[in-house]
Amino acid sequence: MPEGRPAPISPPAGVIKQESDAVIEGRWKDSQWVRFVYGRPEKMGGYTQQTETFTDGPPRTLKAWRDLEAYRYIAAGTYKKLYVYEETDWTQTDITPIAATGTLGSNPFTMTSGSDIVSVAHTSHGRSAGDTVSFSGASAAGGITVDGTYTVLTITSANAYTIQHGSNASSSTSGGGASVTYTYEISVGAILGTFGYGYGVGRYGLSTYGTPREDSTIVISPRVWSLDNWGENLLAAFNGGSIYAWDPDDLSGGDRAERITDAPIDVLAMFITEERFVFALCEGMRVDWCHQGDYEDWTPSASNTANSRRLQVGSTLVAGRTLGKTYSLVWSDSACYIFQYTGSASVYSSRLAARNCGLIAPNAVAVDSYGNAYWMSHD
Repeated sequence: MPEGRPAPISPPAGVIKQESDAVIEGRWKDSQWVRFVYGRPEKMGGYTQQTETFTDGPPRTLKAWRDLEAYRYIAAGTYKKLYVYEETDWTQTDITPIAATGTLGSNPFTMTSGSDIVSVAHTSHGRSAGDTVSFSGASAAGGITVDGTYTVLTITSANAYTIQHGSNASSSTSGGGASVTYTYEISVGAILGTFGYGYGVGRYGLSTYGTPREDSTIVISPRVWSLDNWGENLLAAFNGGSIYAWDPDDLSGGDRAERITDAPIDVLAMFITEERFVFALCEGMRVDWCHQGDYEDWTPSASNTANSRRLQVGSTLVAGRTLGKTYSLVWSDSACYIFQYTGSASVYSSRLAARNCGLIAPNAVAVDSYGNAYWMSHD
């Protein structure tokens, strides 16, 4: 079979709105804020910068929505942070979820004279290089006080890591007191996708012990957030984590997005259906959904509509979108599935729509106002 060739589409300039689709085939039928330059459509008027505060890392997912009083919000997720902007002045607010809080042991900081690198002692800290940590309640030691927000530099052991204070210590000592409280944000994700070449890659005995491999099929995905709104509340999930909720009423108090306790903890992507179910696409090709109308109830029982289903075609789930009118689509890396709301005991029926048409990346899909989905596959 000969290889397919792309057919160029070059509609002439101008929008025709008074004729039927059949009559204007090959012409533009609608537009908004568009002008034609040299026969091609371009955005009209440019843009206006709303905030001068940069995000920490490139945003990969944006979500715009309104609260119950019609105020507008925009959420943005990066590999490191989750932000929200509100229409009053579009000030950037950090709502990155908190992973852990508590109190460190007595005198947890170790300083070296003439250096601004501080070692932090914390048994089983679970941190990674690049994570954001905050401390309060520390007393001065070595001429500096370790209070505020820092970035983890290096992991020296399972029980210690280093930060950069910004001011050099005047002496070598340990200190900080016995009342140092910590706040740890969720660990950072990968900023770029890559392959894993370390220990365990490839078949057993493929090469000598400790030798880095030259080839790999293990993909380390960049962090991509799934963002959707449940009424006025924002729901957010990142690949490899759980699902978090944020209420606009918490904006003035500076509250962060909080994990939904009963939600899965191995979520790869998330979306909300027209029937008010939250779908969580999880590891192992598993699709979980919550009880209808209650995103805090995920444990299936005879008294709710929460459920779980494992799909077969593909190696991992990538994303899902609702099409409205009881239909939703879920993509693996090699197939597309249709989920249809039935209201029966199984709640949703699911069937394989097609093979060899999987989604290449979580955001490589769009759904138009008519419920048509368009996406990019691997080929």
